[in-house]
Amino acid sequence: MNDRRLPRFLIRDTCQAILENNKGIDAVLAWNQWRLENPEIKPLLSDLDLSSLDLGGMVDVGGEEEDSGAYEFRGIDFGSAILLGTNLRKTVLRGANFSGADLREADFTGANLTQADFTSARLDQTVLNDADLTGANLGECNLEKAKLRKTRFNLTQLNDANLREADLYGARVNGSYLNGANLESANLSHAHVCGANLSSANLINADLSHARIENTDLTQTMLVHANIDHAQFVDCRIFGLSIWDLKGNPALTQGLIISPEGEAPVKVDNLEAAQLQYVLLGNYRTGKVIDSVIRSSVLILGRFGHRKPVLDSIRLALRAKGYIPIIFDFESPEERSLTESITLLAHLARFIIADLTDPASIPQELESIIPQVEVVVQPLIEGNQPPYSMSRDFVTHFRNQFLPLYRYKDVKELIDNIEGMVLAPAEARREAIIKERAQAEKEWE
Repeated sequence: MNDRRLPRFLIRDTCQAILENNKGIDAVLAWNQWRLENPEIKPLLSDLDLSSLDLGGMVDVGGEEEDSGAYEFRGIDFGSAILLGTNLRKTVLRGANFSGADLREADFTGANLTQADFTSARLDQTVLNDADLTGANLGECNLEKAKLRKTRFNLTQLNDANLREADLYGARVNGSYLNGANLESANLSHAHVCGANLSSANLINADLSHARIENTDLTQTMLVHANIDHAQFVDCRIFGLSIWDLKGNPALTQGLIISPEGEAPVKVDNLEAAQLQYVLLGNYRTGKVIDSVIRSSVLILGRFGHRKPVLDSIRLALRAKGYIPIIFDFESPEERSLTESITLLAHLARFIIADLTDPASIPQELESIIPQVEVVVQPLIEGNQPPYSMSRDFVTHFRNQFLPLYRYKDVKELIDNIEGMVLAPAEARREAIIKERAQAEKEWE
């Protein structure tokens, strides 16, 4: 029998009858036997409604799943078919055509989908856990909320696909194309991405915890609010990567290329500092960056422990006023001591607010800062506590920088009066210093 002599509708009707009129193991045997006996017929399942059929390689026997053998669906045309909620678990679908098909909520767990074509198919909420999608074409497909746990993507086309909220836990993505893909809020925890193209992809709010991303193009990728806790980024191109408000700490960042393609590769080993390092690389912008930081940053000094809530209240009040408050409550860099680090931040501050209540390390910090940096310091103290004795030296020798002490009764009073009693005096003295410096420079011209 030759498929060229059979009407297409007859081939489709025959296929549909075999699939619908058998159950469980009998269905698999009937289908595979028919294909074996009619090798010259190319099955057609396009445009059929196969919704909710059990076409999978696993059947329910007495409440337990049993392997029924795999359907041989290799190279079959499912174009524009409706497979809504259909069971296709552990089926062989190598090279199958699903273009335009409705595959919502279908179950392809463990299926062989290598070289399959999903052009314009609907795959939202489809289950593809542990499936093999090597060489498959899913470009521009809707895979929103799809289940893709431990799925294999080797040289797979996923460019411009919608993978919003998709579950890709433990997925293996090797040499695949996800450029322009929407992975917003997707779960990529424990995934392994190697040699992939994720340029211009949207990974906002994505979970990359414990993932390994290596030799991958992240050019102009959006990684805003993403969770990168214990993630590894190795030998990736990150030019133009957007990394605002990342969550967690990566386990490894190494060999990250910050230069654009076509230029000599410049590598850094810190993901979050990469943009600043690129600016420093383009030397002519460095001055503008420093100016921008100084215009808005305010360094807050004070004692941590029981005084930390006070410092945090000051920080929140400054943020509400448009400043960028900095509290040195993080680990000191390996290359600098604690005092050196705080002095460096002082160089970049618009002015300093120093809470002298119950001082601990503040005397040492101010002694390092004030003689070296021409920056205004506004001292504060709570209640009637006297200031530490050596602070009077600053009033005597550096009165141009060290403002009069402001006493506050409690945190509420401090925050209520922070504009007039703390910020305004600091800004006024800063402006005066700038004018004095400009006048002095003019006199030497």
